[in-house]
Amino acid sequence: MKPQIALSKMGDYVLIGHLRQQEEQVFNELFDRYFKRLFSFAHNLLGDVEVAKELAMDVMLRLWQKRENLSLNEGETLLPYLFRSIRNAVINHMRKATILTFPISSQEDLDILSSQSADSNLYLQELEQAYEQALAALPTQRRKIFLMSREEYLTYAEIAERLGISIHTVRNQMSASIDFLRRRILENPREFDPILTLIFICGGYVA
Repeated sequence: MKPQIALSKMGDYVLIGHLRQQEEQVFNELFDRYFKRLFSFAHNLLGDVEVAKELAMDVMLRLWQKRENLSLNEGETLLPYLFRSIRNAVINHMRKATILTFPISSQEDLDILSSQSADSNLYLQELEQAYEQALAALPTQRRKIFLMSREEYLTYAEIAERLGISIHTVRNQMSASIDFLRRRILENPREFDPILTLIFICGGYVA
């Protein structure tokens, strides 16, 4: 059955149900809803219009390809999934860009290059694990505020209103959380890149 109300008025939870039926107009609505935000995120970090477009397009394409496996609860949005995807795409691109500038003068160098390239997915998995461990070590209220910003994409004003605290308190708690997570992750024996770590922690949240 075709939707009876405008797609632009539907929440992501409803649209995902239609997307599983391979309704291209639904995908077009989601594309219009999120592509510019994904592009802006990547462009702000990379400063390259074409690369940012390519990464954002790849994320939206994977959304279409994985439509049958997507699941949302009522009231949830695709923002957390999409921003995690574009954040990881940016990190992978930055790591690959570093690898491509690696000077090759011997077979040993070539072996190192191949190893570094294959390591990208493992790097993200280990960074995610280190992040989750650091997140679990945050005080309960501070972790709650951080996740409301990072996972629910609420503004500081919305968080303050929901919790009955001041925006100043939210801002201070977020700053303390980011600093704690960054320091905790960088203490990991894996020796994560400081810039990529900060992107991973802060990627996508709004003030």
